[in-house]
Amino acid sequence: MTKLIENNSILKNLPREFSSSELLIFDSMRFAFELIDHSYSQLTSALLKISNDNPNRNTPAIFGYAWSIIDNAVRLANICKQLPWENESEIVGHLHYLKEFRHTHQHLDERINESLLKTETPFFGVISWVYKYPNSEDFDLFQLVSGNVIFGPNAKQTVPDLTNSNKELNTIRIHSVNRKAELIETDLDEIIDNLKNLANELERRLKLFCEEKNISPINWKSRQDIVLRIKPERKKKE
Repeated sequence: MTKLIENNSILKNLPREFSSSELLIFDSMRFAFELIDHSYSQLTSALLKISNDNPNRNTPAIFGYAWSIIDNAVRLANICKQLPWENESEIVGHLHYLKEFRHTHQHLDERINESLLKTETPFFGVISWVYKYPNSEDFDLFQLVSGNVIFGPNAKQTVPDLTNSNKELNTIRIHSVNRKAELIETDLDEIIDNLKNLANELERRLKLFCEEKNISPINWKSRQDIVLRIKPERKKKE
């Protein structure tokens, strides 16, 4: 799987000349991209196992990965708004549609009586996907429900055009409801594609800025995501 940002990304090698606030903003973006990368990798790995009849699955973890992608994508868009660039909508506007999903997840206490009970929807939603068999045109439809199936999964699923697809997992979607009790769904693969475009645009603008200011990226590896162990003074044994 192609990562949202690679090891040589300028987001991992920010110039020292940036102010402390700029370093914090851009590095938080880098961290959010990597959180999403991890969640998507774990999610697709788990869905492939289910598709191949592996009985061992951790359903809460799978939904955690899916909702984490949405949460951190919205968080990333909000961080982008702190940047001193004009026309912010052109770089983050395509992520605005995710707020409806994030609000349902973040404000679950409000949605319970507003829409979830009215529509008899599982509180943490339904994940659906299409599994295409390797070297074949055959496919299966899957739906993973969060919790007991009491009233039905309440998720509409359509078959995509898989003619040109060489992927086993296709159309990974999460289904929920909004505050108006309307069924909503979003394609997690589309989110990843949008985030990849966002990462590419951020990297392009950063590189152009560095060229204009004649400053160079540096390697932060020795100071990036480090572990600090602080040992308290221990009493000597008598």
